[in-house]
Amino acid sequence: MKRPAWSFPALFGRVTMVLLSAMAPLHSAAQEHSSLPDSIYHQVVRFSPDGSLMAWSERKTHTGAKDSWTIWLAPTDGSQRLRVTEGDPFFVFHPDGSRIVYSKSVKDRSELFHIRIDGQDDRPITSDGFRSSHPWVAPDGRTIYFVTREKGSGDIARIDISGSDRRVLTRSAADDLLPSLSPDGRLITFYRSSGSGRDQIHLMNPDGTQERALTDGTGHHFFPAWTPDDYVSWITDSDKGQRLIRTSPTTLLRPLDKEASGVQWQVFSPDGRRMATIRGHWPVTWIEISDASGQNARRVVN
Repeated sequence: MKRPAWSFPALFGRVTMVLLSAMAPLHSAAQEHSSLPDSIYHQVVRFSPDGSLMAWSERKTHTGAKDSWTIWLAPTDGSQRLRVTEGDPFFVFHPDGSRIVYSKSVKDRSELFHIRIDGQDDRPITSDGFRSSHPWVAPDGRTIYFVTREKGSGDIARIDISGSDRRVLTRSAADDLLPSLSPDGRLITFYRSSGSGRDQIHLMNPDGTQERALTDGTGHHFFPAWTPDDYVSWITDSDKGQRLIRTSPTTLLRPLDKEASGVQWQVFSPDGRRMATIRGHWPVTWIEISDASGQNARRVVN
Protein backbone atom coordinates (compact mmCIF):
# COMPACT_ATOMS: atom_id res chain seq x y z
CA MET A 1 0.00 0.00 0.00
CA LYS A 2 1.51 3.31 -1.07
CA ARG A 3 1.67 5.97 1.62
CA PRO A 4 1.31 9.69 0.97
CA ALA A 5 4.67 11.39 0.39
CA TRP A 6 4.47 13.73 3.36
CA SER A 7 4.78 13.69 7.12
CA PHE A 8 2.06 15.01 9.39
CA PRO A 9 4.21 17.81 10.91
CA ALA A 10 5.13 19.03 7.43
CA LEU A 11 1.52 18.89 6.31
CA PHE A 12 0.46 20.73 9.45
CA GLY A 13 2.89 23.53 8.75
CA ARG A 14 1.88 23.96 5.12
CA VAL A 15 -1.84 24.12 5.60
CA THR A 16 -2.21 25.86 8.97
CA MET A 17 -2.58 29.33 7.48
CA VAL A 18 -5.07 28.11 4.89
CA LEU A 19 -7.17 26.39 7.50
CA LEU A 20 -7.08 29.30 9.90
CA SER A 21 -8.39 31.52 7.14
CA ALA A 22 -11.10 29.03 6.21
CA MET A 23 -12.12 28.61 9.84
CA ALA A 24 -12.61 32.32 10.48
CA PRO A 25 -16.36 32.22 9.69
CA LEU A 26 -16.77 29.30 12.08
CA HIS A 27 -15.07 31.21 14.88
CA SER A 28 -17.34 34.17 14.21
CA ALA A 29 -20.41 31.94 14.35
CA ALA A 30 -19.22 30.40 17.60
CA GLN A 31 -18.78 33.83 19.15
CA GLU A 32 -22.47 34.53 18.57
CA HIS A 33 -23.24 31.72 21.03
CA SER A 34 -20.39 32.39 23.47
CA SER A 35 -22.82 32.50 26.39
CA LEU A 36 -23.91 28.91 25.73
CA PRO A 37 -22.13 25.67 26.75
CA ASP A 38 -19.73 24.42 24.07
CA SER A 39 -21.00 20.85 23.70
CA ILE A 40 -19.54 18.57 21.01
CA TYR A 41 -21.13 15.47 19.49
CA HIS A 42 -18.96 13.05 17.48
CA GLN A 43 -20.50 10.69 14.93
CA VAL A 44 -17.72 8.77 13.15
CA VAL A 45 -14.03 8.04 13.84
CA ARG A 46 -11.71 6.09 11.54
CA PHE A 47 -8.05 5.07 11.44
CA SER A 48 -5.99 5.92 8.37
CA PRO A 49 -4.91 2.87 6.30
CA ASP A 50 -1.43 2.88 7.86
CA GLY A 51 -2.84 3.39 11.38
CA SER A 52 -0.83 6.55 12.11
CA LEU A 53 -3.69 9.05 11.81
CA MET A 54 -7.34 9.21 12.68
CA ALA A 55 -10.18 11.29 11.31
CA TRP A 56 -13.55 12.02 12.86
CA SER A 57 -16.72 14.03 12.32
CA GLU A 58 -18.17 16.35 14.92
CA ARG A 59 -20.59 19.20 15.41
CA LYS A 60 -21.42 21.64 18.17
CA THR A 61 -24.71 20.87 19.86
CA HIS A 62 -25.34 23.79 22.20
CA THR A 63 -28.73 25.46 21.94
CA GLY A 64 -28.94 27.98 19.12
CA ALA A 65 -25.80 26.87 17.31
CA LYS A 66 -26.06 26.38 13.56
CA ASP A 67 -22.68 24.75 13.02
CA SER A 68 -22.56 21.98 10.42
CA TRP A 69 -20.70 18.68 10.62
CA THR A 70 -16.94 19.03 10.15
CA ILE A 71 -14.33 16.35 9.47
CA TRP A 72 -11.03 16.59 11.36
CA LEU A 73 -7.65 14.85 11.07
CA ALA A 74 -4.99 14.23 13.73
CA PRO A 75 -2.38 11.73 14.92
CA THR A 76 -3.96 9.01 17.05
CA ASP A 77 -3.09 10.85 20.25
CA GLY A 78 -5.48 13.63 19.19
CA SER A 79 -2.80 16.33 18.91
CA GLN A 80 -2.29 18.83 16.07
CA ARG A 81 -5.81 18.52 14.74
CA LEU A 82 -6.54 19.83 11.26
CA ARG A 83 -9.97 20.66 9.87
CA VAL A 84 -10.40 18.87 6.54
CA THR A 85 -13.85 19.94 5.35
CA GLU A 86 -17.53 20.38 6.11
CA GLY A 87 -20.04 17.77 5.02
CA ASP A 88 -22.18 14.90 6.23
CA PRO A 89 -20.90 12.94 9.23
CA PHE A 90 -20.23 9.61 7.49
CA PHE A 91 -16.93 9.30 5.59
CA VAL A 92 -14.07 6.88 4.91
CA PHE A 93 -10.37 7.03 4.04
CA HIS A 94 -9.29 6.13 0.53
CA PRO A 95 -7.09 2.99 0.74
CA ASP A 96 -3.94 4.93 -0.21
CA GLY A 97 -4.47 7.25 2.78
CA SER A 98 -4.18 10.45 0.76
CA ARG A 99 -7.88 11.28 0.43
CA ILE A 100 -11.21 11.10 2.27
CA VAL A 101 -14.45 10.08 0.56
CA TYR A 102 -17.51 11.76 2.05
CA SER A 103 -20.87 13.28 1.18
CA LYS A 104 -22.17 16.82 1.42
CA SER A 105 -25.27 18.75 0.52
CA VAL A 106 -25.46 20.26 -2.97
CA LYS A 107 -28.70 22.11 -3.75
CA ASP A 108 -30.45 20.27 -0.89
CA ARG A 109 -29.26 16.88 -2.17
CA SER A 110 -26.27 15.03 -0.76
CA GLU A 111 -23.63 13.89 -3.26
CA LEU A 112 -20.37 11.94 -2.91
CA PHE A 113 -17.01 13.74 -3.07
CA HIS A 114 -13.39 12.90 -2.42
CA ILE A 115 -10.91 15.38 -1.00
CA ARG A 116 -7.23 15.37 -0.06
CA ILE A 117 -6.66 15.02 3.67
CA ASP A 118 -5.13 18.51 3.73
CA GLY A 119 -8.55 19.88 2.70
CA GLN A 120 -7.56 20.65 -0.90
CA ASP A 121 -8.62 19.31 -4.32
CA ASP A 122 -12.27 18.54 -3.56
CA ARG A 123 -13.75 16.47 -6.43
CA PRO A 124 -17.33 15.26 -7.04
CA ILE A 125 -18.12 11.59 -7.62
CA THR A 126 -21.92 11.69 -8.01
CA SER A 127 -24.20 14.44 -9.34
CA ASP A 128 -27.47 12.57 -9.85
CA GLY A 129 -29.52 14.15 -7.05
CA PHE A 130 -30.33 10.81 -5.41
CA ARG A 131 -29.05 11.80 -1.94
CA SER A 132 -25.92 9.64 -1.93
CA SER A 133 -24.21 9.05 1.45
CA HIS A 134 -22.46 6.51 3.73
CA PRO A 135 -19.52 5.75 1.38
CA TRP A 136 -17.08 2.84 1.65
CA VAL A 137 -14.09 2.40 -0.69
CA ALA A 138 -13.02 -1.07 -1.81
CA PRO A 139 -9.31 -2.03 -1.60
CA ASP A 140 -8.93 -1.40 -5.35
CA GLY A 141 -9.39 2.32 -4.60
CA ARG A 142 -11.93 2.72 -7.40
CA THR A 143 -15.12 0.92 -6.37
CA ILE A 144 -17.26 2.81 -3.89
CA TYR A 145 -20.18 1.24 -2.02
CA PHE A 146 -22.67 3.76 -0.69
CA VAL A 147 -26.32 4.50 0.15
CA THR A 148 -28.60 5.94 -2.52
CA ARG A 149 -32.17 7.17 -2.06
CA GLU A 150 -33.23 6.89 -5.67
CA LYS A 151 -36.55 5.29 -4.65
CA GLY A 152 -37.01 7.18 -1.38
CA SER A 153 -35.68 4.64 1.11
CA GLY A 154 -31.98 3.93 1.41
CA ASP A 155 -30.51 1.21 -0.80
CA ILE A 156 -26.92 -0.03 -1.09
CA ALA A 157 -25.28 0.82 -4.42
CA ARG A 158 -21.84 0.80 -6.00
CA ILE A 159 -20.11 3.20 -8.36
CA ASP A 160 -16.66 3.82 -9.83
CA ILE A 161 -14.79 6.73 -8.24
CA SER A 162 -14.99 8.43 -11.66
CA GLY A 163 -18.80 8.46 -11.32
CA SER A 164 -19.39 5.73 -13.91
CA ASP A 165 -20.83 2.20 -13.70
CA ARG A 166 -23.47 2.94 -11.05
CA ARG A 167 -25.44 -0.10 -9.84
CA VAL A 168 -28.09 -0.45 -7.11
CA LEU A 169 -27.59 -3.67 -5.12
CA THR A 170 -30.53 -3.78 -2.68
CA ARG A 171 -34.20 -2.90 -3.06
CA SER A 172 -35.84 -2.67 0.34
CA ALA A 173 -38.75 -0.69 1.76
CA ALA A 174 -36.56 -0.10 4.83
CA ASP A 175 -33.34 1.94 4.97
CA ASP A 176 -30.17 -0.02 4.19
CA LEU A 177 -27.27 1.92 5.70
CA LEU A 178 -23.52 1.98 6.29
CA PRO A 179 -22.16 -0.63 3.85
CA SER A 180 -18.60 -1.89 4.26
CA LEU A 181 -16.57 -4.55 2.48
CA SER A 182 -14.77 -7.30 4.38
CA PRO A 183 -10.94 -7.22 4.31
CA ASP A 184 -10.88 -10.31 2.12
CA GLY A 185 -13.33 -8.64 -0.30
CA ARG A 186 -15.85 -11.50 -0.17
CA LEU A 187 -18.76 -9.93 1.76
CA ILE A 188 -20.52 -6.64 2.39
CA THR A 189 -22.12 -5.89 5.73
CA PHE A 190 -24.73 -3.19 6.36
CA TYR A 191 -27.62 -2.60 8.71
CA ARG A 192 -31.30 -2.39 7.80
CA SER A 193 -33.38 0.17 9.67
CA SER A 194 -37.15 -0.18 9.54
CA GLY A 195 -37.80 2.66 11.98
CA SER A 196 -39.26 0.24 14.52
CA GLY A 197 -36.23 0.14 16.83
CA ARG A 198 -35.29 -3.31 15.51
CA ASP A 199 -32.38 -2.53 13.18
CA GLN A 200 -30.62 -5.69 11.99
CA ILE A 201 -27.18 -6.53 10.57
CA HIS A 202 -27.16 -8.00 7.05
CA LEU A 203 -24.57 -9.60 4.78
CA MET A 204 -24.40 -10.04 1.01
CA ASN A 205 -21.93 -10.65 -1.79
CA PRO A 206 -20.29 -7.60 -3.40
CA ASP A 207 -22.59 -7.96 -6.42
CA GLY A 208 -25.70 -7.85 -4.22
CA THR A 209 -26.51 -11.57 -4.36
CA GLN A 210 -27.14 -13.96 -1.45
CA GLU A 211 -28.34 -11.28 0.93
CA ARG A 212 -29.11 -12.63 4.41
CA ALA A 213 -29.51 -11.40 7.98
CA LEU A 214 -26.67 -11.95 10.43
CA THR A 215 -28.75 -11.06 13.51
CA ASP A 216 -31.89 -12.89 14.60
CA GLY A 217 -34.48 -10.12 14.22
CA THR A 218 -34.72 -9.30 17.92
CA GLY A 219 -33.08 -6.35 19.61
CA HIS A 220 -31.56 -3.29 17.98
CA HIS A 221 -28.25 -3.88 16.14
CA PHE A 222 -26.45 -1.14 14.22
CA PHE A 223 -23.14 0.39 13.03
CA PRO A 224 -21.35 -2.79 11.91
CA ALA A 225 -17.57 -2.78 11.35
CA TRP A 226 -15.14 -5.41 10.09
CA THR A 227 -12.10 -6.48 12.06
CA PRO A 228 -8.87 -7.17 10.10
CA ASP A 229 -9.42 -10.93 10.62
CA ASP A 230 -12.84 -10.87 8.90
CA TYR A 231 -15.03 -10.76 11.96
CA VAL A 232 -17.98 -8.38 12.23
CA SER A 233 -18.44 -6.14 15.25
CA TRP A 234 -21.45 -3.96 15.92
CA ILE A 235 -23.34 -2.08 18.61
CA THR A 236 -26.44 -3.59 20.17
CA ASP A 237 -29.01 -2.21 22.60
CA SER A 238 -30.13 -4.27 25.55
CA ASP A 239 -31.79 -3.63 28.89
CA LYS A 240 -28.28 -3.07 30.28
CA GLY A 241 -27.42 -0.35 27.79
CA GLN A 242 -25.40 -0.46 24.60
CA ARG A 243 -22.62 -2.99 24.19
CA LEU A 244 -20.39 -4.35 21.45
CA ILE A 245 -20.77 -7.73 19.76
CA ARG A 246 -18.07 -9.52 17.75
CA THR A 247 -18.89 -12.49 15.56
CA SER A 248 -17.87 -14.21 12.38
CA PRO A 249 -20.53 -14.50 9.67
CA THR A 250 -21.00 -18.20 10.55
CA THR A 251 -20.80 -18.31 14.34
CA LEU A 252 -23.05 -17.34 17.25
CA LEU A 253 -22.87 -13.97 18.95
CA ARG A 254 -20.01 -13.34 21.34
CA PRO A 255 -19.79 -10.27 23.57
CA LEU A 256 -16.75 -8.10 22.96
CA ASP A 257 -17.41 -5.42 25.56
CA LYS A 258 -19.97 -6.19 28.28
CA GLU A 259 -19.58 -2.76 29.90
CA ALA A 260 -20.02 -0.58 26.82
CA SER A 261 -22.87 1.55 28.07
CA GLY A 262 -22.89 4.75 26.08
CA VAL A 263 -20.83 3.51 23.14
CA GLN A 264 -21.98 5.28 19.96
CA TRP A 265 -19.42 4.09 17.39
CA GLN A 266 -16.56 1.58 17.10
CA VAL A 267 -13.84 0.79 14.58
CA PHE A 268 -10.63 -1.28 14.57
CA SER A 269 -7.14 -0.24 13.51
CA PRO A 270 -5.72 -1.84 10.34
CA ASP A 271 -3.40 -4.10 12.37
CA GLY A 272 -6.26 -5.21 14.62
CA ARG A 273 -4.50 -4.20 17.82
CA ARG A 274 -6.51 -1.08 18.68
CA MET A 275 -10.12 -0.04 18.79
CA ALA A 276 -11.49 3.50 18.61
CA THR A 277 -14.88 4.17 20.16
CA ILE A 278 -17.12 7.18 20.53
CA ARG A 279 -18.62 7.26 24.02
CA GLY A 280 -21.14 9.37 25.87
CA HIS A 281 -24.67 10.49 25.08
CA TRP A 282 -26.28 13.33 23.19
CA PRO A 283 -25.30 16.16 23.32
CA VAL A 284 -21.77 15.37 24.61
CA THR A 285 -19.49 12.56 23.41
CA TRP A 286 -15.76 11.90 23.28
CA ILE A 287 -13.35 9.57 21.43
CA GLU A 288 -11.34 6.84 23.15
CA ILE A 289 -8.65 4.52 21.81
CA SER A 290 -8.07 1.20 23.57
CA ASP A 291 -6.70 -2.27 23.02
CA ALA A 292 -8.82 -4.34 20.62
CA SER A 293 -10.36 -6.02 23.66
CA GLY A 294 -11.53 -2.67 25.01
CA GLN A 295 -8.89 -2.55 27.78
CA ASN A 296 -6.47 0.32 28.56
CA ALA A 297 -8.76 2.96 27.08
CA ARG A 298 -7.60 6.55 26.91
CA ARG A 299 -9.55 9.62 25.84
CA VAL A 300 -7.94 11.30 22.84
CA VAL A 301 -10.61 13.76 21.65
CA ASN A 302 -13.06 15.59 23.91
